[in-house]
Amino acid sequence: MFRRLDQEALLVTPGPDADVFRVPLQPFSFVSAIRWCGHQQELILTGAPTGRRVPDVGANERGDLRLFRCDPRHGVWQQVHRGYAHDPVCLPGGGYVVHRGAGLTLLDGQGAVVREVKVGRFGCPLCQPWGRQVSLLKL
Repeated sequence: MFRRLDQEALLVTPGPDADVFRVPLQPFSFVSAIRWCGHQQELILTGAPTGRRVPDVGANERGDLRLFRCDPRHGVWQQVHRGYAHDPVCLPGGGYVVHRGAGLTLLDGQGAVVREVKVGRFGCPLCQPWGRQVSLLKL
């Protein structure tokens, strides 16, 4: 997946000779992460929708970050999870893992909470390419 930003959208393409798809970013006042889920052929994003609170480190405000997904061929963002979500990872079975502030939330493909895990301080969760394990980068 190749990508670049223009002034209003994310332009994505699976390769140099493939179609370029325009994915709008206007629905968001703040984007914390965008990732490509190759096995699901979708983009996932954690961000604050326009009109919602954005993160402010100086004020110790984490904002209203939510998880969204988008099929780049259609360019429409769909909210996956209504709870706080940061550092998203897609799982091969169609689910997701997000940082929830005090740990990780594992979600099924529809965004329902499967499990919440409390963990100590860490960086972003990572999923191995073959999808058998989620690893955490320690801070």
